[in-house]
Amino acid sequence: YTEELPRAMEEQVLDAAGSTVYFHSEDFRANDAHITIARSLSYFSLQHPYGILTMDINANEFYSLIKMENDNKSVYIIDEFGGVISTGDQNLQSNQLFDVFPIQERMTQDAGSFDMRINGQERFFTYKKLSNGWSTVITVPYDELLANANQATKNVIWFSVLAIGMAILLL
Repeated sequence: YTEELPRAMEEQVLDAAGSTVYFHSEDFRANDAHITIARSLSYFSLQHPYGILTMDINANEFYSLIKMENDNKSVYIIDEFGGVISTGDQNLQSNQLFDVFPIQERMTQDAGSFDMRINGQERFFTYKKLSNGWSTVITVPYDELLANANQATKNVIWFSVLAIGMAILLL
């Protein structure tokens, strides 16, 4: 029974001939935002679909997982057109990641990383394309990426100065 499915979704799932098809809400911020996984069900002997199996996953489930990874970085799941499916960055001003970060020309491989200056801030990007055409994108400003290293360097310098000072006093 496929009466409850949008016609475009039904056609795409039936055209996929048993392969899994992925859909997502237009606005990742909406209260009812979700991801739908669907595939047609058919008898192999008849090669005729008798139904469509769908599973809706609430976007809050993805958000709760991404939120745990958001320490000093921004994580995005996007579709093949740059539409944001889920993110821990709740301050994102657009549903299109490529409007905020013009990185589509740099994402030519299945996975990779690169640096880019955006709004005067140097950022590190890494991405991985998924088998369904979606991608995960992680970005970290270099200021935050190097903050721990800079603090460790300062600590080493202070301990060195302290050790040298104590050595001089003991002579």
